[in-house]
Amino acid sequence: MHLTTSTLAVVALASQVQAHGYVNLLKTGGKFYRGFDLMDYYTSTPPAVPGWSTTALDSGFVMPDSYQTSDIICHKGSKPGKTHLPVVAGQTVQLFWNTWPAGHKGPVIDYLAPCANNNCSTVTKEALLFSKLDQVGLKSGPSPGTWGTDTLVSSNNSWTTTIPATLKPGAYVLRHEIISLHAARSDNGAQNYPQ
Repeated sequence: MHLTTSTLAVVALASQVQAHGYVNLLKTGGKFYRGFDLMDYYTSTPPAVPGWSTTALDSGFVMPDSYQTSDIICHKGSKPGKTHLPVVAGQTVQLFWNTWPAGHKGPVIDYLAPCANNNCSTVTKEALLFSKLDQVGLKSGPSPGTWGTDTLVSSNNSWTTTIPATLKPGAYVLRHEIISLHAARSDNGAQNYPQ
């Protein structure tokens, strides 16, 4: 994503199975931008989008036993997006999920990482060093309580994050993630959806 004062490239706007959802649309500066869509995987010449592609054709989540692999960074088999979003420092980016199950509660977290040589379209995910932008975890109540995902679901399956006004100019990757805790009582039960 290209900012007036900074540049962002959205990370892993990758597809998951429809039951869980994925980010398929973004909005910033009053304009909408298409994210990576599962059907793009099957297209011989997929459109250039800012979202990273993925090979996650299963249920799409990254399990805790994969936290030590590069899959947790931007998703399974992910590749950088071919375009960027124009985002002015201090502006918001709204990420729209095609769907999210209301019972899959957990935190929503956003991170930002600068790209070497101001080029996010060729960066390797292993080279990215992320800083946390924001997070919303447990907001209130006993189990299961009200979580960040409840805010996402009640906001038409969308999430808004603000790019810091003091961010220096450059190219960045925005990593957006939901950690679904509905099965977390089981060993290896948490489900990470890095987008």
